Amino acid sequence: SPSLSAISNHEYNGGPISPISSPSAAKKGKSWKNLVSSPKEKKKKGGFFGGGGKDKKKKEKEKKKDKKKMKNKGPKKKLVFGVDVRTLSCTKLQEYASPIPDVLIKLKSELFKHNGHSIEGVFRIAPNGDESKSVEEEIDCGNLHSINFGIIGGDVLSNLIKLWFRNLPTPLLQEIVMNNRMSAVAEDANMVAACIEMEVSEPQRSFFLWLLDLCCDVVQHEAINRMGIRAMSVVIAPNMYDPSKLANPMLAMTLSDTAIKFMERAIEWRQVHTNRK
Repeated sequence: SPSLSAISNHEYNGGPISPISSPSAAKKGKSWKNLVSSPKEKKKKGGFFGGGGKDKKKKEKEKKKDKKKMKNKGPKKKLVFGVDVRTLSCTKLQEYASPIPDVLIKLKSELFKHNGHSIEGVFRIAPNGDESKSVEEEIDCGNLHSINFGIIGGDVLSNLIKLWFRNLPTPLLQEIVMNNRMSAVAEDANMVAACIEMEVSEPQRSFFLWLLDLCCDVVQHEAINRMGIRAMSVVIAPNMYDPSKLANPMLAMTLSDTAIKFMERAIEWRQVHTNRK
């Protein structure tokens, strides 16, 4: 080992010993000063293992950005499906007392415009789930009038109409069901009409009459789409009430057939009332 005099040509007065280059470091142009950090340098670098102050701040900023992105990717506010009908954009049509939601008018218009009503089993056949969900989300984001409906199948459009009614905070016929009135009138078309008039308030009554007119329009093409009054009633009725809100489980079990009969009589009455038969 080198002698004390060989250690340094500088005086040793209790301070740090001047750095000495090792043979291997000298070859690389490095000194011990470059290989060993002083306490001050360690503080600057954040220790021997990296992750200094600047890096730490940078990582914290990135984390905040990621959190913000995740927040923005969260569930968006629904504008059309499952919302209070008073918040919807609507248009007044001559046939109904209350304005009809634009989403229903648009979906029906596009369904008939592109001959979706002629599809065999329309309103009954299940659409592609991903496609239907994608269109639903676009509509829910407020893009109803910018969607290219020409490339969307009638099975998707008809499903979205059913979905809109199904997701209402209070289904259209829920009050009639809760009051046990449906079974009492389901066998007679005129009694069904009177029940709708007395027990379904506006704007729900206008929405229901609009739906009955849609059913009548589809049934007129039964020879092509195979969807008669019974078939339409079977697929529409379950969207008119929520069985989970019934206190009596036995009533929920028998309600399905009663609701279908109620819809059948309602469509028959509307056919005559609007000369669509």
